[in-house]
Amino acid sequence: MTKVSLHKAKLWLVLLTMLFSMGKLRANTFYELESTYQGDGWFQYKLRLPVDPFWAEAYITSLTFWFSLAAEQVVTPASWSGSTGGYLDPNDPQIRPVEYVFRFRSSYRHFKLASRGFSTHLYLRPQVWHFYKTPEGPTVYAQDFFGIIDHECLIPCLPWEADGSAPRHTMRLSLVPDVKILQLIRDSSGVSGLKYYLPYDASFLVEGSQNLTNWHALASGSAVAGTNQFNSVNLTSGGPFYRIQVVGVNGHTLSSASPVNAGGLKSKPVNGVKILTTPAGRVLTFSSIKSQSYQIDFINAQRAVLKSFTYQAQSEESTFPVPQELQTGPLFVAVRALSSDSQ
Repeated sequence: MTKVSLHKAKLWLVLLTMLFSMGKLRANTFYELESTYQGDGWFQYKLRLPVDPFWAEAYITSLTFWFSLAAEQVVTPASWSGSTGGYLDPNDPQIRPVEYVFRFRSSYRHFKLASRGFSTHLYLRPQVWHFYKTPEGPTVYAQDFFGIIDHECLIPCLPWEADGSAPRHTMRLSLVPDVKILQLIRDSSGVSGLKYYLPYDASFLVEGSQNLTNWHALASGSAVAGTNQFNSVNLTSGGPFYRIQVVGVNGHTLSSASPVNAGGLKSKPVNGVKILTTPAGRVLTFSSIKSQSYQIDFINAQRAVLKSFTYQAQSEESTFPVPQELQTGPLFVAVRALSSDSQ
């Protein structure tokens, strides 16, 4: 697969001083699906990968529909190929923000909201920072990992199956929690600081604007995870709008550079990692070396390890069953080869 690095992105939080206190960025959306019934049997599905500063690389590799399209017409993105059952895009670089639109005209003229209308497979590479935590506490650096997302979306149905859902439904997935500005700090000269919440250790810029279009750096700072207060020179002249730009996380700068294994994790690249859906359920497959031991971590959308296994490969292509309790919902996996002194 062709891979490209992330164009430097920004995580913003804007607060209007006249509103005084609570301010929050809309969720740091990593992935979005908008499903729409357009009438006369036409269904539209928009897949979006927005710019997210925490991901150096992110790709949609395939998708599979789980409902009967009863399709009379199918309109797909030019760069995608496949049947109505699944689509692959091996050549498109998917430079974010990217959007793909699929349209189908069904012989059905009614619709309902389904918990799993179709599934998307993704390849992900985070920026150089602590991505997820094990149940025991130590933070792990992840290089490449892979995911599957089951989509809640509108699907065609028979008249008596229609559930009265609105004709447009949007599903968003965020893997990194938001920064929050909690309060403006004021003194006799005006705004002198911010009270804010960081879900991770971060360095940041405080920027101001008079029109929400042109922004200027007013101050910089860094803090550990938690509720903090930033006091600086008078910020009033830079307002009345303020935002926080996160420029580094856990000691690592968010940049376009390819991530490296900065955590000292003794691992080797693992190729061909996929979570597949078979008639028997989800299974994990990956290219392996016979007798090599691997660490397999299954991770949820909150970046917590749900299950962790050590597995010794029996051949050059390994298949590992996904636990029964992880057969539905967003699921991500990181697979790494273990060196002899780390086992």
